[in-house]
Amino acid sequence: MNSNKNSNRNLGNNTIKCLQINLQRGRTSTAHLNQFIIDNNYDVIFTQEPYVLKRNVCGFPINYKIYYRESDIIKTAIVVVNPKIQVLFIESLSTEFLTIVKLEFKNKIIYGFSLYCSPFQSIEFQLNYVKNAIETLKPENLIISLDSNAKSKIWYNNRDDSRGNAVVEFMCELNLFLLNNNINTPSYHTIRGESYIDLTLINNSLINYINDWQVLKTISMSDHRYIQFYISDETQNIIYKNTRKYITSEEN
Repeated sequence: MNSNKNSNRNLGNNTIKCLQINLQRGRTSTAHLNQFIIDNNYDVIFTQEPYVLKRNVCGFPINYKIYYRESDIIKTAIVVVNPKIQVLFIESLSTEFLTIVKLEFKNKIIYGFSLYCSPFQSIEFQLNYVKNAIETLKPENLIISLDSNAKSKIWYNNRDDSRGNAVVEFMCELNLFLLNNNINTPSYHTIRGESYIDLTLINNSLINYINDWQVLKTISMSDHRYIQFYISDETQNIIYKNTRKYITSEEN
């Protein structure tokens, strides 16, 4: 884990502005992300496949707080830009493919997970590990940002695969809600093809506090697109504006 000094940044009245992105280990995509954070005032970034040199996540300004489990292979990190957000890194449960932090925002405590499910590893093993971590922490408020490398018609792929079925079973078992509403905007897009593999999951207690989930069509310098959403510290007047909710425990 690498934790740097705080920046001089003001928190919005009642929201945390979040971004989710797979950087594909790129220096250029990381530099682009830094400018995008400044231009759009993001507070927390959930990353998969960050840019890594010598067992450290690199490329971010020294005034950002960067959380990850040091390892020969680092697949996830969580970057906290806003110093007014109190953060506790759950290092004991974090791994090379999973980063867990506890975010305290005004009167709300939220556990944030950044998860990368490699297409070359057992997704069942990784999801079972996440399940055990959740059972250990028993978070009242939970967000899981993940690159699943899994396909399901539930999140708009044109077919289901065994990995997608495993993710659906995981969501059903833990009664998690899928925020994805990007039917016309794949989160992974290249000249070779496109797919819907980047997901954002929340638990029941956060339903009324998440707003404006969307996949941005802005250039990211990665094959993955930016995903944006907001966390509020109070119930929104309009819940899930432009966002579909999936109660996966009722999925047929």
